[in-house]
Parts: sequence; structure tokens; C-alpha cells
Amino acid sequence: MLRVSVQRLRPGTMLARTLYDAKGNVLLRANVPLTAGYIESLVHRGFPAVYIRDRDTDDVDIPELVSQQVRVEAHATVQQVFTVARQAITEAIGGKEKPTDHKGNGPSENGQKSKEQFQQIENIVKEILRELVSSNMLSGIAEIRSYDDRTFSHSIEVAVTAIMIGKRLYMSESDLIKLGSGCMLHDIGKLFIEQDIYKREDVLSTQEYRRLRGHTVLGYKFLRNRNPNNVLANHVAFQHHERQDGKGYPRGLRGTNTYRRRRSRKTEQYILPFAEIAAVADVHDMLSSDRPEKPSLAPQQIATIMREMSGTLLNAEIVQHFLSILPMFPVGIGIAVQNGFYRGYRGIVVRSNRRYPDRPIIRLLYDEAHERVAPVELDLSYEADIQIITIQEP
Repeated sequence: MLRVSVQRLRPGTMLARTLYDAKGNVLLRANVPLTAGYIESLVHRGFPAVYIRDRDTDDVDIPELVSQQVRVEAHATVQQVFTVARQAITEAIGGKEKPTDHKGNGPSENGQKSKEQFQQIENIVKEILRELVSSNMLSGIAEIRSYDDRTFSHSIEVAVTAIMIGKRLYMSESDLIKLGSGCMLHDIGKLFIEQDIYKREDVLSTQEYRRLRGHTVLGYKFLRNRNPNNVLANHVAFQHHERQDGKGYPRGLRGTNTYRRRRSRKTEQYILPFAEIAAVADVHDMLSSDRPEKPSLAPQQIATIMREMSGTLLNAEIVQHFLSILPMFPVGIGIAVQNGFYRGYRGIVVRSNRRYPDRPIIRLLYDEAHERVAPVELDLSYEADIQIITIQEP
């Protein structure tokens, strides 16, 4: 299969993977030939790219950390929780509470429904954990999602990445479930904020920015009221925008840049490790996902940026563990040759090299003029002079 931007699609091209809409419903199934109408719909819905059948790459199976079935279930579960929360907020604003008190309490009749939804969050996190049990590396390629599906998909991707980091840190299963549950709901406080503020792409006013930053407190208060027994998970929503240098929000907590247990008696002055892991996973998904205003970055670019952020914004030790599971040349990613006889040629990574992870097996598909050529497969562990870089697509 081959990942290509929707702008390059032509009628007759066959999908290699099923596409889902923002509600988790099937939009187009795998092996469906695309029509002009389908392509126009994909553009309208904001899909940046799709996976297609391709004669020269049909043997390349781009791995999925979590199956589509579990992703759809997770999507539906997070959406249900957000729906219950939104209903509570709407009713509160309708008169049962003052909308400005930010208690996030909501009417009591929704309490049992909230409890059931939170249990479903834990159950789906357990499903995700089961699928990740044998995985040691991230996929390295962002999941394809439409632009109007950022909220729910972001929550799932942050949870998946955080669990992978937690595994690398040898966290217990119970802690991984709490961590994943917290990440699923880390942005629930945004439901209390006017939608046009956090979806706006231009510069916010000081008041609007202050209002946006309030989502951490509002989300935490809502979760504390509705799910009081899950203290650590609730604090992910509260602290995921704190910084190691103490310049984050909402409380200006500091970090130690280590994962080891805090020895100070005044542990309340420090960011909880759960929130520090969530912060790393949050930044990773923002950098690796396609957005209307900013395309996704290559793994090398992500690694560079996150190294720069470590120590001041992000916990340095946790970033190092994260980088150890981020492949620089994941299977399926586009590559371009920088030198030698094939300079300017483009293709994809078809297999990883366990002994030399920075020297994968590649397959060249296009020449320097971007014309399709007969596939050329190269094992870079035997081609020491060839240098490549990752690109959006071949």
C-alpha cells in the first residue's frame, strides 16, 4: 500500500484501508474504487491523505499499533463521555448553575451515566493495552484523520503514545490503565470554552488566551466531581500544560527532569509523572498530525524539536525514553535520496533494519523528474554512501 495526499488521487484508484468519519462511522471501505465524487468528498471533509492499492507496494504492510476496530470503539467511547459532559454543561448554563462558577458539577441525574461512561473509558484503555502488549516501538506515521475529527482522535493518540512511554518506563498494568484513562480525557475542559476560541487559527486576545488556558482547571473540576476515585487520571487534565521550569499553567508547578520518585516532602510543588508523560505524548501528536494550518513533521524533525523542548518544557528523562521508541525511518514513510546515482529519486521504506535502524530497506518508485520508474530496492546497510531523508510522500 502507499500513502498519498488526496490532491493526488484520481478516479479509479482503490483504497487500501477503510476510512471513517468524525463519528467513527464507515465512510469508505477498503478496496472501493474512488470516484470523482468520493475524492471531492474526502477533500471537503479535510482528509489530508489516504492509503491506496499500488502495484509496486502492495506487499508493503504498514503496521498499525492499534487495530481499526479498537480505534472505532475508543472513538465512540470518548465521544459518549464528551456528549454526557456537554449535556451537563448545557443544563448548568440553562439555569441549574451559574455558568461562570466553573464548578463543572452539572445536574445529579447525569451522575450514574457519567460513572458508566468513565468505566467504559477504562475498559477501552484495557483493550488498547492488550493490543500494545507486544509492541516496543511507535508506528512513526500519524493516523489518518479528517480535520474535523481532531478532538477525539487526538485524545486516543495521546493515550496510545503515553501507554507506550509508560511501558518503556516499566509502569504496572494498573498505572498504565490510569495513565491511558487520564490521557483520553485530558482535554475535556475545552468543552467549557467557546468553540471558536480554541479552533481559531489567528492570534487570540489576552482575555481569550486566558480563557483558553482555563480548560485545565475546568476539566479537572468536572472530572473530580464526576469521577472522584480516579485521582491520578484526573490530574492529567489538571497538569498536562505545566512545565519543567515552572512557567506552565495553571499552578506554575516545576519538574525534576527525572522519572524517579520525588524525594522532597513538598511533592505538591512538582508535576505528577502521569501529567509529564501526557505532556510528551500531547506534543508528539501535535507535531506528527496533519492540520489545516500545519502539515505533519517527519520523525527526525519531531525528535529535534522535542530535544529542544526537554529540560524546560518537557521532562528530559521522559523525552529520552520517548525518543527510544520513535522510529526515524518507519515502514511506509516516504523518502528521498540525497546523493549518488539515485539522487533525487523518491520512494518508501519497505522494511526496517533491526541491527541498523538508521539504514532501512527502501524501494524507489519515482525518478528525479517525479516520473514513475520500475521499482529499485536498496538495503542501505550495504549502501553506506547513500543518504536519505524522510518526506511527506514519494
